[in-house]
Amino acid sequence: MLPQLFSRMPFMVPLAPLPDPPSAPLGNRRRGFLVTLVLVLLALASAFLLWRINDGWENSYAAYGPTADNVRQTRQAMTQAFLLQVRRREDRAFNGPSVEALLDKAALKLSDAIAGESSLLGIAGHPPEGVLLKQLQEYQRVIFDLDQSLRRSLIAPRDATRPLSEESLVVQLRLFYEADRLGEQIETELTHGLARAVGNRLQEHRAEIALWGAVLLGALALVARLGRVGMAMARQERLIQAILDSTSDGVFVKDPQGRYRMANRAIAAMIGHAPGEILGHTDDALFPAATAQAMQRSDTEVMRERKLASFETIFVDPDGQRRTVWTTKGPLADDWGKIAGVYGISRDVTERKNAEQRLREREDQLQAIIDNINEGVVTFSLDGKVLSWNRAALAMHEFPPSASTTGDLEIFFELYELLDTNGTPLPPSEWPMSRIIRGEHLRDLEFTSRRRDGTWSRTFSCGGRLVMSAEGSPVMGVLSLADISERKRVETELRTSEARFKLFMDNSPSIAWIKDSAGRHVYCSRPFLKRLHLGPDDWQGRTNEELFPGEIGADLSRTDHLVLARGHALETDERTVGPDGEELYWRSIKFPFQDGTGDWFVGGMALDVTERRRAEEAQTRSDEVARERAEELEAVMQAAPIAILLSRDPSCREILGNRAANLLFDAAEGENLATLTSGRSYRRAGQDLGLDDLPMQQAVTQRREITIDDLEVTLPGGRPLLLMGGAAPLLGRNGQMRGAVGAFLDVTRQRQASEALEESNLRFIRIFHSQPPRHQSRHPRRTLGGREPGVGSPLWAFKVRGAGAEVP
Repeated sequence: MLPQLFSRMPFMVPLAPLPDPPSAPLGNRRRGFLVTLVLVLLALASAFLLWRINDGWENSYAAYGPTADNVRQTRQAMTQAFLLQVRRREDRAFNGPSVEALLDKAALKLSDAIAGESSLLGIAGHPPEGVLLKQLQEYQRVIFDLDQSLRRSLIAPRDATRPLSEESLVVQLRLFYEADRLGEQIETELTHGLARAVGNRLQEHRAEIALWGAVLLGALALVARLGRVGMAMARQERLIQAILDSTSDGVFVKDPQGRYRMANRAIAAMIGHAPGEILGHTDDALFPAATAQAMQRSDTEVMRERKLASFETIFVDPDGQRRTVWTTKGPLADDWGKIAGVYGISRDVTERKNAEQRLREREDQLQAIIDNINEGVVTFSLDGKVLSWNRAALAMHEFPPSASTTGDLEIFFELYELLDTNGTPLPPSEWPMSRIIRGEHLRDLEFTSRRRDGTWSRTFSCGGRLVMSAEGSPVMGVLSLADISERKRVETELRTSEARFKLFMDNSPSIAWIKDSAGRHVYCSRPFLKRLHLGPDDWQGRTNEELFPGEIGADLSRTDHLVLARGHALETDERTVGPDGEELYWRSIKFPFQDGTGDWFVGGMALDVTERRRAEEAQTRSDEVARERAEELEAVMQAAPIAILLSRDPSCREILGNRAANLLFDAAEGENLATLTSGRSYRRAGQDLGLDDLPMQQAVTQRREITIDDLEVTLPGGRPLLLMGGAAPLLGRNGQMRGAVGAFLDVTRQRQASEALEESNLRFIRIFHSQPPRHQSRHPRRTLGGREPGVGSPLWAFKVRGAGAEVP
């Protein structure tokens, strides 16, 4: 009926260039003349007809107008109450009536609508009947639920640290939308009903006017009818305009060219212009280009498809505010079925969209918080269906982020098994989710979860409980999981490490201890107790002064304090006294450290060096004796008349000699004799020798003693030397070559004397042979001098053979 109503209704403010509507074929002048001509005749008829029309319109409006006004006021009061409650929850300031007053007003106005009461001046209401009454009662039920929910939120104590429940807000928002939908439906039905009633009354009035026109002469009757119809239509327009202006929804009508032919105050307020500034203009003059084009496309689509359609339009009002409008549009057709324009009903849903956006943002924030916490969070319904997993829970179970992990718990019973801390499998009824569904509140419950195929296993610590609604009824369950597999592994490794450390320290040859900052022993290794013959109760909590006598305990404590004061490790030699009074010597390493609570301790390890100390003392005494003997040997070597050479280099590249050697080789004291090669040459048996062919080098190379009696040395200046002597290698205890030693005697003069003697003997022999023989020797084999000729004999070359001697 609404399209037919709009198609028959004159436009509110027609523009001058537009022709009169089809319902007024006669001009205003002619109509005035005819009315004046038949004024007397039509006075009574007009009065009766006007009374009839007025009574019909008032009855029609009384059936729908007061009810529509009460429903509108109910929606406004409930909307304000809900927004005030939302702002109160967000601690936002609000100037206006209280929530309770708005709720009372909404309940009162809805009761008036059902009872047929009217708040419109001069218009009596009628109680609704039939479908409308049922709709109002359903609307009253939803309004009552929303009213109770809001009042409970007001009565509930409010903690600044605990905002109102998100679930309560969701319930209230759902009830508000349901109430708003029903209210809008009822208003739409009332508007359509009023349109239908007005249409019916219009038909009746037309018939009556036609009847009166037939009675009263054709033209006069037609003029009278037009006048009365004009008055009726004006009243109808005022009534309709009053209804349209009283609603919060914007209502408008456009012609096929897109020009506004009607606009109520609500649509004018949405656009930001006065109604007179809108009429006759298109969307291009009122909105930005993009918004206007979108509206024109929707108008064209509605007129082309000839059916209702809804659109969401977003635009910026003159105040710079972004507005969101939900518009339902329908086509307008004239009596011949031709499209005459389009009508629309728009609702500003900016607040609702903002509320939905804030709700989505809060949900996104909550989901972001849940997804970014380290603990896993799993939600599930009361019938055992898994609803959601956060990212941490998926990662703990090695599920990809996009995995679908919802479903019945029976599916998880088939794939996984849970074990308690003793390794005993848990039946499904004892799983954490099952226990939470039964109403248990879990905290720090540890269990091991593993896949039945053995490919995955984790240890968790969980907590959980049921989530309760504002009414105190359970809504769903929440389970939080913390993966403590690594912690359990570390604890196991720590216990193993502690046991290994104890075994290590108990079997170590060194002793170990730990003392607190006051010097009290808190740990002693088993070798410590065994070495000092202490029992389990003899050392715990006791200080050095209590364990060791006199200065010994004081000395130990002084080094402990020194370590704490310096803050770094200290290595020192210490002594203690054994049970038998024997002094024990230790090589100790002490170091400071802190535990997890920040308390300082001194740890230490010590090696028993008593035997080594005694060995060192014995070695010291032996070293002193050896040093004395070495000094004596050095003095003997320096005093020896022969040349003695010593090399501690396995390659004999460094050779030192005693005084006799330095004098022999023209070297300074302490000079390396191995480097004295300039102007020197060495020969033996007529062959030149290199440095590697000398006796000491050969003794090292051949690893044996070398003896030589014919080493010829030529010194700088040409002075010759003839040396005889030997060299021997110096070997370590393990047979390693350490160097060589050599002793050489200068036999140059002895050689020269021998050669002179030989020369003299040869001259004597020649003289002897030059004389005639006087007798023959009775001993032909005996030589002069009475000796057997041989090596070393001055006459070694003289022999008698037969009657004469042989000279080489």
